[in-house]
Amino acid sequence: MTTLYKFKAYYTDAGVGTVQDPAPTCTVINMADDSKLADAQATTASTNMPGLYSYEYSGADGLDCVAWFKTTDTGCDVKELASYVSEKITTNLNADVAGVETKLDTVDSNVDAILADTGTDGVVLKAAGLNADAVTKIQSGLATPTNITAAAGVVLSAAGVDAILDEVVVGSYTMRQLLTVMSAALAGKLSGGGTTTLTFRGIDDASNVIVATVDASHNRSAVTINV
Repeated sequence: MTTLYKFKAYYTDAGVGTVQDPAPTCTVINMADDSKLADAQATTASTNMPGLYSYEYSGADGLDCVAWFKTTDTGCDVKELASYVSEKITTNLNADVAGVETKLDTVDSNVDAILADTGTDGVVLKAAGLNADAVTKIQSGLATPTNITAAAGVVLSAAGVDAILDEVVVGSYTMRQLLTVMSAALAGKLSGGGTTTLTFRGIDDASNVIVATVDASHNRSAVTINV
């Protein structure tokens, strides 16, 4: 984020505020290393308070800044005035706060799009981050590839999801079958411990998904997969 640093100086002549001609310039110093952040910049005169001048500097957050106002007009009590930061505004934060309602509306709209999966409308996936190669690969698994563009997003119907799950991944096994095998191995019931035959049930406990023949060291000599 960036911070807007605001400085002010008040010029008087015999104690009365007076317009300077020409207007004073402003130089901003970073007290941390005594470097100049802005050099002899034009200032803004107040329209309702003669002698009052301001300058705004936009820079990194958390700076310890001092402004040096300098005039060449001889009609003033003091020609050079120092001004410490009188006001700091974190510009990005203010912008975010000011636009929070719009941002929430955008989030709400995106959530509504994600929740469009009703069983008939399909699933809407935003394509942020998808490159052309990823889009092409997804298109190859869909019955209606024209529903996909890298800019507009991805619309998957129920049939499209089935097409992806039924895509052959390893050997003759599809993604759907491999998910069944992995879930059985990771979370299914196991029987046959201590014997030469280990049996892994599906997580729905409806069938034996994996049957493995093992030796005394639990090395698998044969595996039967039922999916």
